[in-house]
Amino acid sequence: MISAPILLAAALPLLPGEWFRYRVTVGFAEAGTASLAIAEPMSKGGRTLLPVRGAVEPSSFLRGFYRVRGEIVTWLDADGLLPVRTSYHREDPHAKLHVEGRQEKPGRVTWRTTRNGRTRESARTFREPIYDPIAALMTLRCHALAAGEVRELWLMDGLTLMRATATGGPIETLRLPVGEMRAQRIDGVIRRAGNPRPFRLWLTADAARLPVKLDGETRLGRTVVELIGYGREARERQHVPPRGLRQPERPVGRAEAAAKRPRAPARPRPPARR
Repeated sequence: MISAPILLAAALPLLPGEWFRYRVTVGFAEAGTASLAIAEPMSKGGRTLLPVRGAVEPSSFLRGFYRVRGEIVTWLDADGLLPVRTSYHREDPHAKLHVEGRQEKPGRVTWRTTRNGRTRESARTFREPIYDPIAALMTLRCHALAAGEVRELWLMDGLTLMRATATGGPIETLRLPVGEMRAQRIDGVIRRAGNPRPFRLWLTADAARLPVKLDGETRLGRTVVELIGYGREARERQHVPPRGLRQPERPVGRAEAAAKRPRAPARPRPPARR
């Protein structure tokens, strides 16, 4: 049985098949790379879910003294972008943590946590929806903030609950590894136990609203995340990339490279003997 492809609302600037690649810098050192990918939507329980995966891979320099690796996969309800399910995995020198979270209704969250081989389950009800970092980023991407407009979200990063405040800022011109582009700046603060950590996020000033830069304070210090690659695999509802954004070249296989290689002119054949 072949089912028709699931389409998202045209108003959402999320394109199944999009992928992003970022350079991560901590202080003055290049700390690694980060990636973001949007998969094809799926239908489950009468809902249209959009899987989005984010991952961080440390550089060889950072692995030399601090081994950290993380991945988040979130399934977003296309109607409201509520994270229905979140899979969180992190490894560092102190612990290996894996969290499976579910939120069938806004604010009603259940967790299955595995830390260093020990598993436990818990549940809690909040007054507001809970977002993981990827879901929060997609929400800010889909709901444009006017200059001065404020949006507040509850974040759950693994097992850490935080309050994020985002304020719409001006449109600026950025110089990034992928080129020069205009982007709206979002000024924000993340609060955890009264400890505020400011951050700034830039989204392209067009209908696609691509996340191109993030600058904020983390446990390791000031961290800057900049876009170094962007691609699209889906064939429908493709966004036009912002001016100045260079598309990375697609890897070419041996057969395709041989077909593109210029051929030497054929040598003239000697006349046939009679």
